[in-house]
Amino acid sequence: MDQQPPQYPPSGPQPPYYQGSGPQPPQFPSSDSQPFPYQGPGSQPPQYPPSGSQPFPYQGSGPQPPYYQPMMPPPPPKKRNGWLIGIIVGVVVLLVACSVIGFFAFRAIGQTAANINSLATITVPAITPQATDQATSQTTPQGPSQSSQHHQVGETIAADATWTVTVHSVKTSQGTDIEKPDAGKTYLLIDVTVKNTSSQSQPSSSLLQFTLRDSSGQQINETIATFVPNAPNGNVEAGGQIRGTLVYQVPTGTNTYTLAFDPSLTSQTSVIWDIHVT
Repeated sequence: MDQQPPQYPPSGPQPPYYQGSGPQPPQFPSSDSQPFPYQGPGSQPPQYPPSGSQPFPYQGSGPQPPYYQPMMPPPPPKKRNGWLIGIIVGVVVLLVACSVIGFFAFRAIGQTAANINSLATITVPAITPQATDQATSQTTPQGPSQSSQHHQVGETIAADATWTVTVHSVKTSQGTDIEKPDAGKTYLLIDVTVKNTSSQSQPSSSLLQFTLRDSSGQQINETIATFVPNAPNGNVEAGGQIRGTLVYQVPTGTNTYTLAFDPSLTSQTSVIWDIHVT
């Protein structure tokens, strides 16, 4: 009788028993079934854990294979102090902004100081006796006694060797529908011309050179009105002149004033005109 070939179990949970003669052949589990004890001859083969499971002691014959510790993931990078960097950048930007603002502020202050110094510093040429006699015959005498002599509207007076001033006319105004004086006051408008008779360009300032006072000596501040020509302010070249209108708010009904012209901030004399309002 022929010997029957070995039978292998089909895929499934339980393998069938061998039905031929002789020793039973080894049984192998299918790919989707659970492993079962080895039944062939010899010692049992080594068992290996499935992927992803914990390692367990080696059970085969011979020396135990080395065990390698799984690699640990690298630690996460430390977070940077972003808020500290932001504060430092903000401080730097603030310092730069303050430096720029300070530079332009000091520049403006220096320019203003230079204008004032140029107004205060006036070069007075040497006057010979002959020139002194000629100037005395044409204008009021120079010196402290000049402030005691008053002039009338319409006169042209040489205040010093640099400035010659003319008061052309005086009038009052109630302004316009848009621009009016304060209650109980009226606009006093004084038309003047200042001429630079020196050999150098000179700055003219109505606020620093002209002063209006009432009969009691009270000073009246200059005001601004857009419906009249501008005040005589600006740089006047050598031999040139500038004309404008001085504007003041005075009490209604007050008729007597004095207008003084100071050639410079350091001058000790003034030229004075009597102002009568009709």
